Amino acid sequence: MDSEAEVHLAIKQLQSISAYPLHVPDFIQSGGIDALIEVLDHPNPDISIESVILLTELTDEDLLNQNQQARSTITILVSIFIK
Repeated sequence: MDSEAEVHLAIKQLQSISAYPLHVPDFIQSGGIDALIEVLDHPNPDISIESVILLTELTDEDLLNQNQQARSTITILVSIFIK
């Protein structure tokens, strides 16, 4: 991305993925979580905060309880953090 504003906007736009739980595993498998983890320590706190918000939404209890595929999100996330 060319600017921090673009990164911030991109992360905010990704927050809509929590409305589509069937796509969350695809997002994770494509490296989306890895990218979010990379920007957690970004010098711009707005970018870090939006990343945390998105990670929180991806692990929301209601989202995870919708179906088995969405619950697999936790398994994928745990395997990423254990690496």
